[in-house]
Amino acid sequence: MSLMKEQEEEEQRKCKTQAHLYTIIKVAREEDLVDKIGKDIYFDLVDHDKVRSFRIQKQTPFTLFKEEVAREFGVPVHCQRFWLWAKRQNHTYRPLRPLTAQEEAQQVGQVREMRNKAYYKGQLKLFLEVVLGLDLVPVSPPEKTDEDILLFFKLYNPEKGELRYVGRLFAKIYHRPIEILPRLKEMAGFNQDEEIELFEEIKFEPSVMCEHLDKETSFRMSQIGDGDIICFQKADNEDGFRYPDVPSFLEYVHNRQATLTEFNTYFSNLEEIINVAESSLARGRLNASNKKCSLSTSETPTLEQVKKAKLSLKECLSDLFKLNVKDRLAEAVSTLSIAKSGLSQDQQKSVKAFWANFDEFTSDFLSFERDNVEFELQKLLKDQMFVTMKKNYETHILYKQLLGGLTEEEEELNKKLEAVKSRREKLISDWEILMVESEEAKSGYKDQEKKVAEAEEKKRIAEERMSRSTTAWSNLKSLFG
Repeated sequence: MSLMKEQEEEEQRKCKTQAHLYTIIKVAREEDLVDKIGKDIYFDLVDHDKVRSFRIQKQTPFTLFKEEVAREFGVPVHCQRFWLWAKRQNHTYRPLRPLTAQEEAQQVGQVREMRNKAYYKGQLKLFLEVVLGLDLVPVSPPEKTDEDILLFFKLYNPEKGELRYVGRLFAKIYHRPIEILPRLKEMAGFNQDEEIELFEEIKFEPSVMCEHLDKETSFRMSQIGDGDIICFQKADNEDGFRYPDVPSFLEYVHNRQATLTEFNTYFSNLEEIINVAESSLARGRLNASNKKCSLSTSETPTLEQVKKAKLSLKECLSDLFKLNVKDRLAEAVSTLSIAKSGLSQDQQKSVKAFWANFDEFTSDFLSFERDNVEFELQKLLKDQMFVTMKKNYETHILYKQLLGGLTEEEEELNKKLEAVKSRREKLISDWEILMVESEEAKSGYKDQEKKVAEAEEKKRIAEERMSRSTTAWSNLKSLFG
């Protein structure tokens, strides 16, 4: 397994180093349009990420590439006509024009349509036009003149709420749509006496634009050209359909996709926050600090009092400092600090120094305990917010799966469409509520991060102050402990 992995990695490295020598050619075919439109995509014609890709050396003659296409798709070289795709100003992708004979005589790396950027980021996107004869065998495509325009057609069924691709054809630019109606009805399987309505699919971002197409106005006057998409449907639709025409259906699909995109974008951001928080927790938790303390005095003690004070101090020093021994420690240290006898010179010096800073010593411990409690409290609140945020993200994943299931059910069970709609709207409502709750959790989490940082800073300062007292404590302990 490791050997195979190494070979794969070596192959990937090789591909990267040689990438500049190759061109990726993405070839979309009629079959891609039939398979994807109405299932994976609704707008435009094809998802270029899901079509057949060829990795071809740039110096390869385009004619040799056509031979590889012939082997791959079973379409003879003389039956192939390739169209360049162009990204329009309204952000749609449509076939622009066929490659010329001169362009096909060039090397693959030289075939590019600079003006319309068909060649983009090392990729050449093409549409393979194949014309089938009466026996459904590929034949040489007819010559295309400037008067011929290539149009693509989608059929909408309002009863099923279904849009599908039904074919393409050439029309004369000076003709009117009414002149191609017989062929459209044939594509759709309609009777020739069936009335149909036509719509031009113009764009879908940032909003849908799908306009009624006048059957009596020429294509030229309607500004219809190569690569344009015409959607059509029966004209005598019954009342009560959820989306009675093409524009309303495309608007519905667009809104559905926009909603899913919004949810995915929001929860992807939430996932990043969760991942950062989890990695932060994994780096380690803050260690609890040690706790220590001290206090007050009076007159010159007797030897008996000094003896008792030394014993009391020794017992206090036998363990870490606790605030509950503060008074006892203060009494012992204050007694010893004014003792005239019973102590060595070093012991007297140490006790006096410790007693002089006793209030600061105990204050350090009090501040530390208070700030440590505050820190733990804020940390607990932060952890609670994190748990809520993570739980909501997991719920988002569940909702996402549920939405996918409901969408499939919506497409398959058209008779139960209204019931599915109700459930879906409830899910979207819950999802929106979840997003609101998550936003509150995220906001609270960020606030807690700031509070934790402030508490941590207080704790750090308290630790630094305490360290000064620790030294005195250690000296005292070494002498009396």
